[in-house]
Amino acid sequence: MKTLKVTQELSLSVFDCCICGIVFGVPEAILTTRHETGEVIFCPNGHRLGYEETSTDKLRKAEEQLREARADNEWWKQIANEAQVELRTTRASLRGTRAAHTRTKNRIANGICPCCHRQFQNLHRHMEKQHPNYAGGEIL
Repeated sequence: MKTLKVTQELSLSVFDCCICGIVFGVPEAILTTRHETGEVIFCPNGHRLGYEETSTDKLRKAEEQLREARADNEWWKQIANEAQVELRTTRASLRGTRAAHTRTKNRIANGICPCCHRQFQNLHRHMEKQHPNYAGGEIL
């Protein structure tokens, strides 16, 4: 295939039809677009001329798809690992919070004030009188 430069903006690829033998030119931009999309071109006499995807092109596309799939797989693995780490951290934090809450409840049940850490026989009355703004309700 030869290229004929008509102007600075226009270059033609020169073809000869394999059916009728006529020589004709196709603008490079059209030829490139048709080749990329797999569309056909026609000779001036109407004969259909097209590009068939070669086995090399098919293999190249399959390799690209495989690379993309592997990259996607690695990305999803990374996301899953990050989520597992976050889940473990959250569970550990929750265990710690529950343990602290249980310790506080046990101390209160034994008559120890959660604010001043002193022991009182009548903790309820003490909390109402000495610490009226304490909101030591249920955490969990």
